[in-house]
Amino acid sequence: MITPLWALGILAGALLSILLLANYCFRTPGLWPCSHGTWQSRLFWLLFRTLNVSALILAAVDFKPIAEPDFMRLAAAAAALIGGIFYVAGCVKLGRTNLYCGNEGLVTAGIYAWSRNPQYAIAMPSYVALAIAVHSPLLAFLVPLLIAVFWLMAVNEEPWLESEYGADYVRYKRAVPRFYNVRRLRFLVSASAAR
Repeated sequence: MITPLWALGILAGALLSILLLANYCFRTPGLWPCSHGTWQSRLFWLLFRTLNVSALILAAVDFKPIAEPDFMRLAAAAAALIGGIFYVAGCVKLGRTNLYCGNEGLVTAGIYAWSRNPQYAIAMPSYVALAIAVHSPLLAFLVPLLIAVFWLMAVNEEPWLESEYGADYVRYKRAVPRFYNVRRLRFLVSASAAR
């Protein structure tokens, strides 16, 4: 059943996706990244939080009980929980003053050696796993919007990061993928198999 919460999440996600896409294509109106306290910042955070909070509340209220052991849903629940933990770890590693377009220094170590955007790279599959775990068709409609928003945030940040950190960021960008470092994972798997 469609709920006002779901409709609010869809509206926020669709509007935010459109604005972020326009921001990426035309570099206006400067919605993301943006200076704290501006109207762009207030609009971005209102829409972003509305989308995420709607999805999380919907996951809680639209949860379909597991009548019998369902390995896929249990594994998805574990993946969503682990993803949430890694998301928080990525935020802690970056630091409060550097999180979401702060400019306290370029972080390239730890989880950032695997992904330039580990929070987004973790949030996207975690939301997919959450939708599978709660078995919510309504949440399944919000997940593509969440993925679009996180992806658009990442691509919108790149020109800003290049202007903030210059050659250091360009080198980092060449060495570490935007989301998933499959090349590094393959190397580690090959190296451990060779032992």
